[in-house]
Amino acid sequence: MQQTEFFLHKKNITDKIYELLGLLSTELKQTPVHQNFDFPKDADHRSGKISKGENYQGLPFIILDFPRLFTRNDIFAFRSWFWWGKCFNFTLHLSGASLDRYAPFLLANIDQLRHTEVYYCMNANPWQHEIVEGNYVLIDELNDQALQKQLTDHGFIKICRELKLERWEDLLTVGRETYELFLSTIQ
Repeated sequence: MQQTEFFLHKKNITDKIYELLGLLSTELKQTPVHQNFDFPKDADHRSGKISKGENYQGLPFIILDFPRLFTRNDIFAFRSWFWWGKCFNFTLHLSGASLDRYAPFLLANIDQLRHTEVYYCMNANPWQHEIVEGNYVLIDELNDQALQKQLTDHGFIKICRELKLERWEDLLTVGRETYELFLSTIQ
């Protein structure tokens, strides 16, 4: 109870992650795919939002949602997520009206995602973020029928790419590359 050093380290790391996610948001806005993309009408594709929490499976996290649209009937989000002690990941999440609009493009362009270390969410709960068996499967391991079945059964698409914490210096590069890859498959 008398140790305070950890909290000082945590604050320094949190500040650095906020800075990196802010830089990532700026980089994403400057990509040609972003500038030419036809976003959903009410999507925030200009500023985004960085938020944090203290308890995803007992560990803190920081999230950049950019672009983002979260309503009861529509989700369109590219989420860059830092999970303390675990990983970074980049996720495209579509449901509702955005799913109806963009899923046909994703399914038609799914081969662009093969051999790129992209995972597909197979869990019925779209708010499971950890890449483990039961939550995600490498797209390379799925055929078109399995992808369509998940879409039909669960009513959302979530694709994800992970970045190990040891590679944190690659956050901007991998985040930008993933964003460009994901958006290019849904237009």
